[in-house]
Amino acid sequence: MIRRPHQGTEEMAMSYAKPAACVIGILCLASFLVTPVQPASALSGALSLAPGETGYVSFGSVSANDIILWSWSSIDTIGSWIVKPDGSNMTETESTWGSIADMGGEWKIAFYCGNWIFTGSVSYALYVVHPEIAIVAPADMSATNTLDVTFSGTYDGVADVVELTSNEVHYVSTSKDSTNWVGAITLSEGSNTVFARASISWGNYLVTYSSPGVKIICDLTAPVIGSLRPLQDSHLRTDKVTVTWQGTDSISGIDHYEVRIDDSLWIDVDSSTSYQFADLNDGEHTIHVKAVDRAGNTVEAATSVNTTADIFSFDGPYYGLPIVGIVLAVVIAAILAVMTLRKRKGSPVPTTVPKEETLS
Repeated sequence: MIRRPHQGTEEMAMSYAKPAACVIGILCLASFLVTPVQPASALSGALSLAPGETGYVSFGSVSANDIILWSWSSIDTIGSWIVKPDGSNMTETESTWGSIADMGGEWKIAFYCGNWIFTGSVSYALYVVHPEIAIVAPADMSATNTLDVTFSGTYDGVADVVELTSNEVHYVSTSKDSTNWVGAITLSEGSNTVFARASISWGNYLVTYSSPGVKIICDLTAPVIGSLRPLQDSHLRTDKVTVTWQGTDSISGIDHYEVRIDDSLWIDVDSSTSYQFADLNDGEHTIHVKAVDRAGNTVEAATSVNTTADIFSFDGPYYGLPIVGIVLAVVIAAILAVMTLRKRKGSPVPTTVPKEETLS
């Protein structure tokens, strides 16, 4: 707010000069006492202005996403306003604290001594915040099987407080050092979007800025396995078994499946819902299927089967026909042999008449 010179006579000015000087000294001292808590790197100082003089203090080069903070205090003959990078003025209100983020460039604060008799004095503090705060872990779209989740991240080192929130209403404080912070917050089952918020106390103002939201899925419920095949106690006439199933998880989703047969090691089959076991010994086998969701919850299902791959077994793939064929072949061969032998025994024995020998 720009204040204009007061009208008066030179005699009046001289009569008020000494008392006013004392008032100025007292008020200037008081102005420094009410300077806000500020970062160590804040620019602070004082200006003395002649009657009608305007002085400028620069914030320096400011990026478009930066936050500029200012405070000043003086006797009430001083007016002030903010000069934007484009040269336009932003009129300062009665408050002598402020914060703004608008455009990049050089920002300045102007002080004007509006008393035409007395020299004005003003104390000021200026600061530019490069707001940086991020959640580093857990990563966006992570899933967990607990509601109490610990987060960690980085910040610009300026903030007085770093907090976490999942609803932007309730905030939980974190612990921090010069560049990092860590804290835990209790979430609800399902999808949660978590933000980290940095706060700077600047006089009567609480300047805040937040990180991008990180989506976290809390899943306390195990997945479900259904439609497991082969059915329990199935008999298979082969040494190969193809197991199939279906899996669902309505909160975080299925991450992968694992299978094993009997006491063998688990085999990760990724997102496949079938697997074939081969070269099995004849007999009973138990097949296990495990579903693992993205939060780490697991569920298992099992089915037992009996396999027979022996081609001579009546439980085998050819229903015992090979052994029946062999038996029939042996029987037929035996019958043929007997018939042949009998035929030979029933044939007449041929007789021969010796030829007479003639004497020569």
